[in-house]
Amino acid sequence: MYGVRREKYILQLEIEIRRLDNIIRFLRMVISGEIVIMKISQKDLINILAEKKFDKHENSYSYLYMIPAVQLTTDNMEKRDREASEKKRILNDYKKQSPEQLWISELDELEKFI
Repeated sequence: MYGVRREKYILQLEIEIRRLDNIIRFLRMVISGEIVIMKISQKDLINILAEKKFDKHENSYSYLYMIPAVQLTTDNMEKRDREASEKKRILNDYKKQSPEQLWISELDELEKFI
């Protein structure tokens, strides 16, 4: 049971990390002017995102082109970068644990609340 749960959680983290990495790359490209999002059609923007090999999330690029303009900042990019770094650390730690170690560590956490 913990083996299946561990693999699902690892997959979930990997998907979230890829999504964050794409957001960070998109923000960098918009901030640098490499991708211009103003005065172009949504269709053209989608073509640019596909050309630049961004990943779709839930079969869409909307997670990128729907970012509010106020969040197209270096501050938000740095925040997302820190978030991605933390997720990568969690993923690396999680991958190091066997299902048995995971079970034991969760039992230890549970004991703290008892």
